[in-house]
Amino acid sequence: MVYARWVPRGRHEYHIVAAIFGAASGTRISDATAVAQISGVGLSGWRTTLKPMTVAPTFGAFVDLPGADLYAIKLVIQRPGVQHQARSPQFVDGEAAVPPADVW
Repeated sequence: MVYARWVPRGRHEYHIVAAIFGAASGTRISDATAVAQISGVGLSGWRTTLKPMTVAPTFGAFVDLPGADLYAIKLVIQRPGVQHQARSPQFVDGEAAVPPADVW
């Protein structure tokens, strides 16, 4: 299998994928860095860097979300030469829990 290295191996392993678009232009952004901040309910959580993917200008990473918990996932996006970071809404169980702080 050619794509076997991209298949999740663990029972609680998930693939986070992010496509980033410019707010004004609507064009896809490929020169950014993306970090996912992940935490379970009441826990401090951890960060993982999403790597550029070749399928399309997207970013992705496999993460292990053990146990039956709700996880909050927030993306922090940084572009070269841009002073501020863009932050996504915080998602809990697939639903946006916090509106976006800012956009480009």
